[in-house]
Amino acid sequence: MHILFLLMLGVIAGGITWLEWPSLVNMRMKAVFLVLVFFSYCMSAMITVIPRMPGPLQLWEHMVDPYISSWLPS
Repeated sequence: MHILFLLMLGVIAGGITWLEWPSLVNMRMKAVFLVLVFFSYCMSAMITVIPRMPGPLQLWEHMVDPYISSWLPS
């Protein structure tokens, strides 16, 4: 079941890339777009295969919490 979902996700990511590619004007934008699509696919695959893995929001909270804990009372 996971393989089918990841395959469908890959087809969707490929379709989005195929539709957006002509509108990207220079190589820098194309490289950034490919990196974002690649990391989004990898993150989706990891969360699908290992559901107990914390998501990106928990990582963000872990990184930002020391800086904002003095501002916000818990």
